[in-house]
Amino acid sequence: MFVHYHPKGHIIGDYIEGVKTKSSFKYLASCDFVSEIKPMTMDEALIDDKWIIVMEKILHQFTINNIWTHVPKP
Repeated sequence: MFVHYHPKGHIIGDYIEGVKTKSSFKYLASCDFVSEIKPMTMDEALIDDKWIIVMEKILHQFTINNIWTHVPKP
């Protein structure tokens, strides 16, 4: 008996192929798995040039998508 645990609209790719894990990609030469290390404090983030760029991109997306409104200081 086959049971659907997820709606078909939430499945990426062909659900008939089944689940793919990292070990199923071990023979592909162009496959990379990246570990992400995030700074633990704001001070660590502010001395890392790459994190400054990431933070600026996020703030730019806030402006583009009208997520926030600037208000005067109280």
